[in-house]
Amino acid sequence: DEIRRCGVGLKSSFDSGNVLVENLGENINTIHDEFAPILSPNHDNRLYFSAVRKENLGDFDHALHSKGIPSDMFSTTLINGKWIVPSRMSFLLNSPQNDVLLDFSQDGSHLYFFRGETTYSGDIFVDTFRQEVADRDLVNVEFNSSMKPWDGDCTPYFFNENTLVFASRRKGGFGGLDLYISVRENEGWSKPKNLGAPINTPYDETSPFLAKNGRTIYFSTNNPSRSIGGLDICKSTFYDSNKTWSIPSNLKSPINSAGDEEYFKITQDGKKAFFSSSRKSGFGERDIYVGLFEKPQKEHLLASEPSLFLDI
Repeated sequence: DEIRRCGVGLKSSFDSGNVLVENLGENINTIHDEFAPILSPNHDNRLYFSAVRKENLGDFDHALHSKGIPSDMFSTTLINGKWIVPSRMSFLLNSPQNDVLLDFSQDGSHLYFFRGETTYSGDIFVDTFRQEVADRDLVNVEFNSSMKPWDGDCTPYFFNENTLVFASRRKGGFGGLDLYISVRENEGWSKPKNLGAPINTPYDETSPFLAKNGRTIYFSTNNPSRSIGGLDICKSTFYDSNKTWSIPSNLKSPINSAGDEEYFKITQDGKKAFFSSSRKSGFGERDIYVGLFEKPQKEHLLASEPSLFLDI
């Protein structure tokens, strides 16, 4: 598999993508782990992410992150072209366990976050995102959906309030992590539907992001026929005419590297994308990066009708 990834890397090295990639810098990234960047739905200059820091609420001295140290949730703001030192989110959200911010509702009134003893088994909660104790529930409400995070379902993306795309190792898949979609109906969330080939393979497909047009999906995979090293970000398009997905294509360098690239998300204006990467040029484990596109990504500028490929 590693030899095959080298082959893919050699081929793609002659055809880099038209994008400029920058590390968010030492105010955000450390020698430890920074990952899962989430864009604010209401503020273009605000970014949320999860990270391992010495001052986290968990017992940092007990273990290193790779052995299970808990993560906390943070936020940062872009001021005068520079990301300021991040602030830890409320103590009502962060805990001694692993806390990972997953996403916001479209209007920003609710946030979804993961909490668990490990980063792959726990529960998903919904919070009203209010800082004042008097204005909020003291107990976080569990998110009731077709996902089973305690069984390993992970990396959900909320296309809207009624559409959920996530990764899972559940039985009946192609092998490894597969991508599934579930929609909320009158009776509740539908049974998750496997996105099928050619998106899913016997390898891992994770961290999905569905563009506004409801036809273009980005995700990370370690399939050696599509990766230049570890998890790489790929892209596939749904064709209305024959109701099939295109063969996923690697976003190439400089977005992808010999390390792991995950949690890819495009900004509202389609001009930038944030993601995490463990590439050697970073500060430590995974770092947060931004990709600046030469042109806005058309698939994320306008919504389509029908709004989702499932409706076709």
